[in-house]
Parts: sequence; structure tokens; C-alpha cells
Amino acid sequence: MPDAIPVTKSSRRRFLQALSISGVTTVASVASVTSLASPAAAADAPVLVGDGKTDDAPALQRFFDLNLQPPFQTGKTYLLNSPVFLDDADRTSMYVVDLNGATLLLGKSLPTTDAFYRDPTTKWAIFPNTKRSALAGGKVNVSVATRGTGVYTGALISMVLRNGTVDGAGANVGLSFANRTGSKFESIILKAGRTLLSWFDYSDASVFIQCHNRAGGPAASTLIEQINSGDGLLMQSCKADATVGLARLKYCRGAEIVSTVTGRIELDQCSAIMIRGGHQETPLANDTIVDVRSSDVVLDTTALYLARGPVGSALPPAIRITDTGTAPSSVVLRDCTEMRALLDTDDELGALVSIDKTIAGTKFEARSLTSAVSVRKVGGVWNPSIGPDITGVGTIAAAVAASSAVIAGGSFILRNPGSGWAARTTIESQNTVATAPVVALAVSTDAFVGSLAGSGTRYRCRGVLPDGTETPWTTYTPVAAAVTGTIKLVISTVGGPQELQIRRYSATSTTAEAHLSVPAGAVAHTLYDTGGALNGFAWLPGT
Repeated sequence: MPDAIPVTKSSRRRFLQALSISGVTTVASVASVTSLASPAAAADAPVLVGDGKTDDAPALQRFFDLNLQPPFQTGKTYLLNSPVFLDDADRTSMYVVDLNGATLLLGKSLPTTDAFYRDPTTKWAIFPNTKRSALAGGKVNVSVATRGTGVYTGALISMVLRNGTVDGAGANVGLSFANRTGSKFESIILKAGRTLLSWFDYSDASVFIQCHNRAGGPAASTLIEQINSGDGLLMQSCKADATVGLARLKYCRGAEIVSTVTGRIELDQCSAIMIRGGHQETPLANDTIVDVRSSDVVLDTTALYLARGPVGSALPPAIRITDTGTAPSSVVLRDCTEMRALLDTDDELGALVSIDKTIAGTKFEARSLTSAVSVRKVGGVWNPSIGPDITGVGTIAAAVAASSAVIAGGSFILRNPGSGWAARTTIESQNTVATAPVVALAVSTDAFVGSLAGSGTRYRCRGVLPDGTETPWTTYTPVAAAVTGTIKLVISTVGGPQELQIRRYSATSTTAEAHLSVPAGAVAHTLYDTGGALNGFAWLPGT
């Protein structure tokens, strides 16, 4: 086994001073002080077994107490079956652990804490900034009185963990429950566990970089589960499997979630939250991907995929707004794209946003929101689509239906100013000319299997401008046969965003068999009629 590396505070200062004297500007990590190792300290170091059966927590505790860097080895599994307390009274102490590709296996005998009020049965392995004397009878009393740095002072960053896996073995177990202190996780995989981090009291400036939440644990699994105040959270380039989450935040005042992939995000009474550059795939688990409850959030330059299922299914929205109490939500989508990913079947897609419960002041706003469609056989090619699909309960749905042309523009505010729900455009002028759309039947090499009858179909449409002006109806398209059960159309609009009213006819009939009214904000829209749906919008019967 490699020799342990002592990391006393005095040796750290001498090493950094030496760097300064020599003119070197590189910042040293804890592991950079190898040349200052004390043979005596190394000889007294405890031993980590790493066989996945022996409880390595007491040895790990001893490493921390001696200010030694624990020498984890690649490929080994280290069982933590008793708690580890990072309880140095010095508020600047920082425990830096490089797992070096190893796994921490969280055991069945770990303690709980009532401070995790959301589920007091959850077990925890590491307690940053809580005194070890707080453990009694299988519970840890995480409180102000048991804080390692004292009643009036929190620690800055108690723990940095990087480069390895935390395995919960499918149990309701979390890694770290902090006590007024920040934490940093970098390149950590959470495998079949509840969470990497939660905390008591204010724990600011926690950071997650390139972490991954793998499925197999509790249904509530998420990388971070915030239940108390704590601000300045950063999550960057993290990912979650479809059925588990990235972040469940409560009382957060300022967070940035950047370049994440999939994974549920829940916001409860939060403010100043930014979700930017993300790729959120709702259909992987057909569950809402961003759940907003009485919170302020901006989603910026993010791809939002829609839930998918058979026509007529009850599908969840990608974003859900549910307000209670006295704090209204403000949800802003800025330069985002509604992603209409079609498979080789006749499917309906869920809504992009659903406003399910409101109080006075609840608001949804879009700025340059667009919609795009792609089919599996074409891979990464995305074309402008009809959309977006915004909905809500009661009068909200009616207000959306009456404002389809405004929503098509992609820049609008949907709210109730006191006189009823309405959508108002936020761009000066959307349309100036009432000219009929142009419909073309496209020769398709990317058509896929749908349920449209092959006996022949034709279409026509018209536009409705924001001021209510209706364009003339187009002429009927030629009758087209759906060889594979799908017909591809391209509809071009003139004069800017508008509501597009589309009618579908069987062969040469002049009585529509199905119709749709949808937002159309692009110049040309690529559409796939799969029989039951058009780009995932379910056809309505008749005219």
C-alpha cells in the first residue's frame, strides 16, 4: 500500500511559501506535499482494507484526525459501515479526498439523523462539521449545539471529494449530511443511492462538477437534496439516468445549473435560479423534468424534449408550475427550444409547459422560444416545427387557445394581471401582411411507420394573425398516399408568427376528417402526419 501523506496545516503553509519564493504560481493540492512527508507520521498511519467487507470508516476517521491523505486504490471497494465526522474546530479546515477510481460502499449499519426531516429513516455516512459526540443510539444529533466550529461560526468548505463512485447498494442512504458548511464533488458517480449531499442550517457555495446519478436506488434519488437554506450552488456538466434526479432544492437563493443532461430538477420556494445550456430529455422516463413550486427560475439556451406516448395518453409536461402559499412562481424560458423527437410510430407528445396551480402573481414568460422536430431515421437533423405547446388548468388553457398567434412568436408573457389570464406579446410587431400560407407535400426519404391510411389524404390550411385577421384558405393539396403510414408536409407562412389552422381530408372529400390549430412561428415548418398526430400534436376529429 502507498505511504500515507501528512497534510498538517503548518506543512501546507511552508510548501505554499516555498512556491511563492521560487516564483511558481501553481496552486498546490493537498496531495502535492509529498516531499514534506514525515516518516514517523506515515508509520503511524491506519490501514484501509478495501475488500468491500471490512468497515473502513474507523481507518478513514483516523486519517482525517491525523491530517493524512487516505491512499485509496483504483478498483477497490471501501465499505463505510459506521459514520465519519469531519469535526475540526478550525473553520478553514478542508478535507480533500481523491478516491483515485475507487468505490465507497455505504453500509447497512450507518446512523440516521432527525435533522433530515424529509425522511428521518435515511442513513448517512459522513457528517461534515458535526461533532462525533452527537452520535447516540444510532442517530446523529445534527444541530447548532453540535456544530464542530461552534455555535456562532460555520465552516467554509469542509469536504472535497473527487474521482470515484459512491455506491448505496439500492438502500435509502446518503453520503454526506453537512452542518453549516460547503462541499465540493467532482467526477463522482452516485450509484443506487439516495443522494450525495444534504444539510442542516445554511450551507453555502456547494459545487458539483461532472457528477452522474445512476439508477437503482430509491425513487427519490438525486445528486443534491436541499432541505434548508443554502445559497450559491453550482452544478456543471452533470448527468442523471432517466428515472432519477439531478437536484431537489428548497429555500435556495441563487444557483446555477449549467450544461446538465437529463435528470429531474425540483425547485421549492427558491429564488434566482439559472438553468443554462442544458439537455433535458423528458421522454426517457415520461416524467416532468423541471418541477417548479413557488420559485423564480430562468431557463436559458436549453433543449427541452417532450414526453411521448400513444395518442390519447395522459402525458406529463416537460415543465410544471404548481404554486401554493403566498409566493408566486416566475418562470422564464430564454432562447430555449422545444424538442419534438418522433420515433418510428404514431405517437402524441406532451406539453412543454403546464401551469397546474396558481396564486396571485404566477407568471410564465418566453423570450425567443422556438420549436423543432426530428425523426429517428434522420439522426441529428432538426427542422423548424409548429409549436410550442403551452397549457394549463381552467381559464389558462382557454387563454392559450385564444392567443395561439402570440405564442407562435416565441416572445410573450402569460399571466393574470387581475382581469383574467391572457398572453401578451413582448415584441413590437409580429405581423403586417395577411397572406395565405403555402403547403407543399414533401418527397420524403425520412418517412417512418405511422398509422395513416394508405388510401389517400389531402390538406389545406389558413393563418390567423395576432389581431384576429384570417388569411384565405389555401387550395387543397394533391391527394397523397401514405405508403408507410406517414405523410411529410412543409408549410410556409408569410407575414410572421401566426396561428395555423390545418384541415385533413380523406381522398377527394370536402369534409375534413381531422383538424388542428397550432402556433406557427417559423418561416417554413416541417411536419409529419403519422395518422393520430401531427408532429406530436394529437389531431382533433372533424372541423
